[in-house]
Amino acid sequence: MARKDNGLTLELPGIPRRPGRPPTGKALSGAERQRRYRARQKKAAISVTRNGN
Repeated sequence: MARKDNGLTLELPGIPRRPGRPPTGKALSGAERQRRYRARQKKAAISVTRNGN
C-alpha cells in the first residue's frame, strides 16, 4: 500500500488490498472449534482412581 508521505512505495496496479489476514478457505465454525478443543482436553485429562482403604 502506497503512502503519500513516502516516495519509495508504489501501488500495485490491479490488485486491491484488503486489511487483515487473507482467508484460507479452511475456517472452522465456533461449534467445530469448541468440539475439537473439548476432544483435546478430554484426551489430555489425567484420571485419578483411588482404591478404598
